[in-house]
Amino acid sequence: MTVGSKWRHLNGDLLFFKRTIVNAVVNVLAQFVGLDASAEQAIAAPRTHTEGNLDLTVEAATPGADVDYLKDIGYMVKQGFVANANALWFNPETRAARAAAR
Repeated sequence: MTVGSKWRHLNGDLLFFKRTIVNAVVNVLAQFVGLDASAEQAIAAPRTHTEGNLDLTVEAATPGADVDYLKDIGYMVKQGFVANANALWFNPETRAARAAAR
C-alpha cells in the first residue's frame, strides 16, 4: 500500500499513523491549566510528541536545558514538527471572543 502525499507532512513524516493531535491538545492544556499560561501563551509554547515510547520529538523552540534534561532521563530526542493547534475562547462577562493558532 502506498501512502499518498495528503498523509505526509512537508518533512516526509507520516501524519495519519501518529497521535499528534492528542499530544498537541495535552501540550496546550498542560500550559494553560497546569502552568497558568494565557491561551495565547499556551498555543505559542513549544510542543513535544511521543508515540508512547522513548522516542520524543521536540519543536525547535524547545529550550536547550529542557532537551538536555529529557536526554538525561532516557529519551531519544529529535527536533521536528509536532502539530498545529488552534484555540477559541469567550469571556461571558465582556462578551469578547479571542482566538490563537499555531
